[in-house]
Amino acid sequence: VFLLDNLKLKINETKSFIRHSSEKGIKYLGYYIRYIHNNKVRKDPHTLENDGKGLGHQLKATAINSAQLRIPTELLLERAVVSGYGKKRKGGSIRPTSCRKLSSLEDKLIVQRFSSIIRGLMAYYSPANRLSDLWQIVAFYRKSCALTLADKHKLKTAAKAYKKFGSKLKISDPIKKKETELFYPTTLKTTGNFKLGKRIVTLSDNIMDPIKGSYKQNIKTEKSCQWPDCDRTEGLEEHHVNPVRNIKGKNLTEY
Repeated sequence: VFLLDNLKLKINETKSFIRHSSEKGIKYLGYYIRYIHNNKVRKDPHTLENDGKGLGHQLKATAINSAQLRIPTELLLERAVVSGYGKKRKGGSIRPTSCRKLSSLEDKLIVQRFSSIIRGLMAYYSPANRLSDLWQIVAFYRKSCALTLADKHKLKTAAKAYKKFGSKLKISDPIKKKETELFYPTTLKTTGNFKLGKRIVTLSDNIMDPIKGSYKQNIKTEKSCQWPDCDRTEGLEEHHVNPVRNIKGKNLTEY
């Protein structure tokens, strides 16, 4: 009722539901939301009891439920199969394969494509509580890239592609004398640094002071002049600005 009446938001009943925190598989924006239940045992300072050996504090257990964002690795692998980067075995496991729709591209473009996928996954799931779950996905796309290069050069196996291009699938351009290699992280340690970036300070924020009164930037937001003791409601563009010829030698300001 609050969402509909106050915020004017319509709820999709097929996608909206209420789950208990103890359930698994609660999906939200590509994450699994899981609650970890822990009991913290500490001494109760207000309670003393005699255990036969003397007075001691009674132990007290406190329930701590903390929400965590986890990476849905199974869903990411299934999505890779739909996109043509892998196949599902009869037993249900998923293996990486060559992406045939990319095998016709240049070697450099193939590597850049897979690098962008890995970077995108790492950026999106950076807030996860256990970033190391991405190792399975990153290794999956790395092998798919190797198999795509092997398919293009008729090497048949990923091992031969690694032997030809190296473990990072480095592509050399003899004409431009540049090298392109697959982006592969050295660590997936959970740091809690989301890399949101810094706010860019513009000239209007840092140097230029707002002009008093009504001027062009106020037309869309103000219906009347903001200059003290001025009630004008029409022609607000620059009616408090004095022409330069009127202020020369009169110790007057432009406003």
